[in-house]
Amino acid sequence: MWAASCQTDSVARAKDFLQRKAAEKAVERIPGPMLDAAGKAMLKGVDKAVESRWGRARERAAHAEGNTVDEQIRSVSKAFSRELGALGAATGATAAAPARSASAVS
Repeated sequence: MWAASCQTDSVARAKDFLQRKAAEKAVERIPGPMLDAAGKAMLKGVDKAVESRWGRARERAAHAEGNTVDEQIRSVSKAFSRELGALGAATGATAAAPARSASAVS
């Protein structure tokens, strides 16, 4: 049993190593300017997301229920968890729905 566990562990480590090396090689093949552009686009996207969410986050924090900071954090966390749960349910329902072909829509 121990030998099988060691073998499984070794196979998993080898697989992880090969995946990392393949990813490194793929990145090495991307021209520098293209990689820079992709990085800038990602950072721009992150900045946009932060800017659009920051005002809402401050507003939510200002209206959080509770007398202490800990109570307010729990209140905001609870609301956030509910929103993520609803989003997850909607995403799951969408993923589980049968796909419709383009010809079926028209």
